[in-house]
Amino acid sequence: MSEIVKYNNDFNLLPMPELKAIQMDMFMAIISLTKDKKENTPFLKKFFNPDKRKIIIPQKKFIELCRLNDSKMDYKEIFFAIDDCLKKLCNFLISYQKDERTIYNFVCFEEANIIADEVHITLQSRFYDMIINKKFGFTAFELAEFAELSGKYTKTLYRLLKQFRTTGKAYFEWEEFCRIMKIPENYRQIDIDQ
Repeated sequence: MSEIVKYNNDFNLLPMPELKAIQMDMFMAIISLTKDKKENTPFLKKFFNPDKRKIIIPQKKFIELCRLNDSKMDYKEIFFAIDDCLKKLCNFLISYQKDERTIYNFVCFEEANIIADEVHITLQSRFYDMIINKKFGFTAFELAEFAELSGKYTKTLYRLLKQFRTTGKAYFEWEEFCRIMKIPENYRQIDIDQ
């Protein structure tokens, strides 16, 4: 059975950090391990502590979960790919404006390290709360299905469409769509259609 990635729908409206497709797989694997106390299954209890918001997972298991062992990279390349992704995630800043007088800014991860043969990741409390708060709707999909997709735009579009799987329709203003997809401003629609 594949791991399920499940998070608050508001997360889909935030632009992701500049991640390559393989790094998006790692990021979604981290999200799949992030659960609240009610969802903490025996599998997750091995890897995630909801009180500390901390993931500790053997590097080999993380590589399996992210399907990095399916890639053509050797162990050293995988190690540095994980490290590069963790560095980017530590700089992932969420900034949103609640109203005309309130703007929130926070980083998503307190720390992300490779220690010996384990990956250690601590989520910042506001980010953790954003991910697990599903009372106003959530997006869910299989991590394996997500990892099968190629390209960062395809993966982002997949996440958006999964949010609207029950309604079958999603409407976005063009500018909002481009912002969420992180489409460069100098792209024309014909460039996107290709």
